[in-house]
Amino acid sequence: MLQLSSVLQQFEQQGFAGLGAEWQRHHAYHLQQVRLLFPDGREQHGEVQGIADDGVLLVATAQGVQRFSSGEISLRGAH
Repeated sequence: MLQLSSVLQQFEQQGFAGLGAEWQRHHAYHLQQVRLLFPDGREQHGEVQGIADDGVLLVATAQGVQRFSSGEISLRGAH
């Protein structure tokens, strides 16, 4: 519980930017090929590049690096 309190305090002071490096160390799909599934049935394929300072997922697609932030997106491995 003490660690959670510390992380929440850091988030309050620095926003997501203060937690980004740790997030990337633990993110299962970092630099991996993925499929993003949208509620309307669309799919987007690409490679996870990381996360922006505001917490938005960055994915390299055929159209370039795109930002994804919707809680409605399902992220899956490309296999």
